[in-house]
Amino acid sequence: MLLMQQRVLALQAPVGMDLTQFIPNGNESSLSGLQKWIESGEQSLCFLLGCSGSGRTHLAQALLQEASQQGKTVIYLSAQQIIQYGAGILQGLDQVSFFCIDDVDLLLRHEEAIDALNALLKRLQDAGGNCLLTSTEEHYPALLNRLLILSFIALKFHPL
Repeated sequence: MLLMQQRVLALQAPVGMDLTQFIPNGNESSLSGLQKWIESGEQSLCFLLGCSGSGRTHLAQALLQEASQQGKTVIYLSAQQIIQYGAGILQGLDQVSFFCIDDVDLLLRHEEAIDALNALLKRLQDAGGNCLLTSTEEHYPALLNRLLILSFIALKFHPL
């Protein structure tokens, strides 16, 4: 009999990131919009857009860290993890308070992952949870064409 060992995935945001460490450097209005989104709870989905080096990942991890410290259940996933482990990794994320998928634009070539993400976003909208998606600005239009979303906010960040 062959026994398979189950892998444990690191789905939590790295510890140590916080919003005080982010230097806006021209992104003050986008940072303010992001903080208003978190506080309002009105939109369930937020896109953080920007090129490499704009601080998208830092901000996403800092927001999850802050939400975790407030007692919320949070999950951080990179698109690379979804590609590596398969779209099934998205199952159940609608049960957490707040989750992030970093570099979601990398999923555009993975039909199964986009289908699973669409199903997740529909369940999230019904459940009232929050989702943060980070993407490069150049792939944002393609994401909008592929994702079946009704209500969201998009904030653009410039390179630091």
